[in-house]
Amino acid sequence: MKTFYSILYCTIRPNVEERVSIGLFIGNETTCKFHYSVDKLAVIKGLFSDSAYGMLRTSLKALQKLSSECDADFLGTYKGASALKEQYFNYLSKNANNLITYSSPKAIDIELNQMVFDRLFEKFIYQLPLPLEPKLKPVERAKERLTTSLAGRVNFNADLDNTMVPGLIVPATPVLLVITPQVFGRSKIDVV
Repeated sequence: MKTFYSILYCTIRPNVEERVSIGLFIGNETTCKFHYSVDKLAVIKGLFSDSAYGMLRTSLKALQKLSSECDADFLGTYKGASALKEQYFNYLSKNANNLITYSSPKAIDIELNQMVFDRLFEKFIYQLPLPLEPKLKPVERAKERLTTSLAGRVNFNADLDNTMVPGLIVPATPVLLVITPQVFGRSKIDVV
């Protein structure tokens, strides 16, 4: 399957043809992928007026939305897919000379997948942001940290009843049960 890519540039000073690579589009007959560097966009924000920067951001987000809709179209019914072809990017490379310019599409003989896209993006544009770790609640974070270091002295899944804690009326499940070693013949149980 014929795959092509096009690099999107943000023109900083058109009179000296100064530009910064800002995004990468890769596509073939069935699918396409596009991503732009948010970090680079934030750095060059001060070089543009507010309206020009807003238009630049809107254009990049629109292309990202088009490519994600095209990529998610498994039935081939998306009408915008015809615009995201090699001929269109060839046209844009010759005629789009505004805030965003396009390189002429380059054919590559590889299968398009996320790993290939990520490697090309890091080569031509910028490093990809690290995937965000899922935000853990404080209790879950404590459990994760303490499970390895206090494995023999902490029980996160304990059910307390009146045999463990004298005077307890209703059984309870604490967040954290810490059992300290025996001191003077008696264990101490702390419930958190």
